[in-house]
Amino acid sequence: MGRRFDPGEMVRREGGDLFAFLISDGDFVGPEVLASGLVYHHRSGIQIAISYLGPREPEVTTTIRVSRDGGAARSASLDCLWVAFQYGTLQDVPTSAVNARTTAKRLKQQAEALRRLLPTLLTSDVDDAVRRCQGRLLPDG
Repeated sequence: MGRRFDPGEMVRREGGDLFAFLISDGDFVGPEVLASGLVYHHRSGIQIAISYLGPREPEVTTTIRVSRDGGAARSASLDCLWVAFQYGTLQDVPTSAVNARTTAKRLKQQAEALRRLLPTLLTSDVDDAVRRCQGRLLPDG
């Protein structure tokens, strides 16, 4: 009998390799391993969490959380920030992960999107973009 698919384990195992660029290119530390996935930390107060959420509506999600100097922490999904920084549409960063194959595919897609967005996250006003995502004040298109 085959081994049962564990999406959280897949995120932890494959995500470590796919998101390793956060350490080498972005000066993040981690990953911190959680039951749902991985979290990377940056000295500027940015955390990036890659998680599996399910099982009811299974998805892989990458969330960027910003906390500055003891202020309130805000977070936004990668797909929303993708739109906020005008890289493309929400559909460019899909999240649904109904089986092992789509889970692996979503991890790769989100890693590539984050790799492209990372320089912008580290050099621009990410706080404002996260705020706009929380209020869904996004550009049309």
